Amino acid sequence: MGTQMLYGLTESLSAWAVDFRRQYPILAAGDAVMTLMEDVVAPHGGVVRQGCLVELMELLGFSAGSLRSAIARLNAEGKLKSIAIGRRADTLVNEEYGGCAHEAFYRVYASIPCGWTGKWEFLILERGETEATVYSRIRGCLVDDGFFQLSDQVLVRPEFVPEVNMSLDELFSDSELMKRARRIVGVAGGSNDETAMDWIRNTPDFVDLEARYRTYVLLFTKLRLALQNTVLAASSAFAARMLMIHQYRSLVRATPELPEELRSLVPILDEARNLTIDIYGMLAERSGEYLARELETSTGQKLRLGSAFYQRFDGLPRPE
Repeated sequence: MGTQMLYGLTESLSAWAVDFRRQYPILAAGDAVMTLMEDVVAPHGGVVRQGCLVELMELLGFSAGSLRSAIARLNAEGKLKSIAIGRRADTLVNEEYGGCAHEAFYRVYASIPCGWTGKWEFLILERGETEATVYSRIRGCLVDDGFFQLSDQVLVRPEFVPEVNMSLDELFSDSELMKRARRIVGVAGGSNDETAMDWIRNTPDFVDLEARYRTYVLLFTKLRLALQNTVLAASSAFAARMLMIHQYRSLVRATPELPEELRSLVPILDEARNLTIDIYGMLAERSGEYLARELETSTGQKLRLGSAFYQRFDGLPRPE
């Protein structure tokens, strides 16, 4: 594949594509498949022919073999379902995969949450004899729902009014671990006027997260500038959208759910969000043209984009 076709991008974005590969040399096929399922397939009805899914991801440089292996693994883990239709199969996100079936995707596109009570919600997990894989999955689901991991067994997030976050009962109604979890709500002040937000920001994980945000902003600011002077092919618009939202998704998943008054303490969060919204809006129509041609089920039915798509990021522009 020539440089001009790296990640399926046109030659005018070749220099940016090289920068992207330098910053993100490894793209995990399974994670990328979940990004495509949630960003692209979900607003088109949620079901796609598995071969179509593979063909779309091949545009980004993945091999068909690695993609089929990733899809099989995601099915085995319960994150995806595949339904045989004759000799073909349709693929969809498994809605029954615990409270984190959607991999925190609602937080990628959602408005900045309101309704902070001014208190913090601490969760202390008593692991006991819980299997390591189960424990890791449950802890990951809590992070997906906006908690931040202060230590192996202690997680924290701002306490919001009930309708903002899923309750712990909704997330893990059948989990023995969550029955042993201890939930503490308080103002969370410490010595030297430290707050829970100070505790979060001083952890090595959050310092690393801020650095990742800065890398993202620097790289995708270059993309926004390039797009202002480029008329992209529809397939390239899809590829650029996928590369961006995949990286932004990984950042959001690692970021605690914060109200505006706390986000202001970490300006890079809103800088990255606003940059993402700008680029997503620039790419939505052209990438949509490509997807309207390519997306289909195993019966050959083309997938139509639902109106809920335009509610992402507080409202995307509709094509005229």
